[in-house]
Amino acid sequence: MTTPLHIKRMTREREILEKENPDYFVHFQDNHLLNFEAYILGPDDTLYQHKLVKLCFKIPERYPLVSLHIFGTVDGRFLLTHAVLITIRSLLDNEPYKHEPQRDNNPAFNNFVQYMAWRCLLLDYIRRETTVPGKTFLQRHVRERAPKILDELLRQQAANSHVTQLTSPYDSRPKKPDYPGLLRDMKAAISDALSASGSTKRPLESSQAPKSLDAASDDLPQHEQKRNKKQHPGQVIDLEDTTTASSSSSAVPDKPLIGKSPNSGASSAVPNHADGKPYEVIDLT
Repeated sequence: MTTPLHIKRMTREREILEKENPDYFVHFQDNHLLNFEAYILGPDDTLYQHKLVKLCFKIPERYPLVSLHIFGTVDGRFLLTHAVLITIRSLLDNEPYKHEPQRDNNPAFNNFVQYMAWRCLLLDYIRRETTVPGKTFLQRHVRERAPKILDELLRQQAANSHVTQLTSPYDSRPKKPDYPGLLRDMKAAISDALSASGSTKRPLESSQAPKSLDAASDDLPQHEQKRNKKQHPGQVIDLEDTTTASSSSSAVPDKPLIGKSPNSGASSAVPNHADGKPYEVIDLT
């Protein structure tokens, strides 16, 4: 019996998608070639740094015979799933509102996205993920970036100390930033990630401290331990209280920041209040 074209194609693409990639992480559900999930890593030096966008792909039987010519490679082949991931990642920049038709940069919205994305595009994923590969990836992501995440949160807290509310053109209700609550929840997530790897909590020092995260990777395969040592030499994670005040967790909606403009229908990195799912569904039909 002849193997269908879409099965042949996805068998080949799966080999590419599951390779270690600095831009995204992909895992297939129960070895099902036509359904897989992906986490796109936010680019450094953007509002989405350290954050993630989760996507769920459903591949139709007529794949790859779909009209997505913009994803063609220079040699005429198509790598549609890879190209979709890279294209969406290119939208994660410092001016998200400009991706809407006939819109200019909106500094107030940029600040809104930067703050809200910590919860909607990282903490919510950690809380909701149910698959073993997904949990393992998220724990590693948080563990490896822990010192930089905490340093960046503290920097943003200091820079926005004068900000009393955050506004969005997609929500008429202003949000009050709660950096102490956000820091507390982030430290709890980091602590859980360290515990899952067999590590113990350590005294708090900055990311410049001459210690190491090596112990946090003891239970990982050797190639993962080498990867951790190469990317994160000499770091100690601060899990103690670094704030001067304690408050309740920020009242932010459990919604992703990938949505559609109420006017244009164009997709961009903004809150979607009509969809309660923690990720987008990419259906190539």
